[in-house]
Amino acid sequence: GPDEQIVGDPAWGENIRWSFDTDGANHLYVKPNGPGLVNTLSVNTNKRSYEFTLVSSPLGGIFYQKVRFRVQAPLGAKSKARAEQSGAPEERDGGAALPDAVAVSPDKLNFDYGVSGSASFKPETVFDDGKAIWMRMPKAADWPVALVKDGSDYVVANFIRRGDFLVLQRLADEVALRSGDTEVTVQRGKRRILGLF
Repeated sequence: GPDEQIVGDPAWGENIRWSFDTDGANHLYVKPNGPGLVNTLSVNTNKRSYEFTLVSSPLGGIFYQKVRFRVQAPLGAKSKARAEQSGAPEERDGGAALPDAVAVSPDKLNFDYGVSGSASFKPETVFDDGKAIWMRMPKAADWPVALVKDGSDYVVANFIRRGDFLVLQRLADEVALRSGDTEVTVQRGKRRILGLF
């Protein structure tokens, strides 16, 4: 939207066969250095996190010089706004599961994680459910990009936002959360009391 600004540097999976640049005014420039390449791009703004899959055109294929998109209001936002204007109470389904609830038995949760760094986006709690790492982020903090240590390098990890949680969709021994030059490291096996930092 017009009041949305890119914060921090975009993060991408591979930077050898792709070139990236920004003009500081919400424009990203992406250039593949060959045909048929695939890459990922994470862009954080003051309102949202965006995940892109980039595919370069084959030789002689169609390509796009400019791409724009518009973010629509979340489902239900319009009806909620109408209900607030009319003073009608919001309808609720008492039997519905909470969308951000962890669907796993509490005794299966692993809180054996440590966090180092002092950025505003330092997770308040970290645990895994055997499949994904859940990191509760501070309210009002800019959201970082999650990178997983792979050998001696860090690679962009698939993650989603669930309420106040950044959910890394895999397990990892070390995760770096980055925004610009600021970094926080999350390590498995560095337990604190109940996952609190």
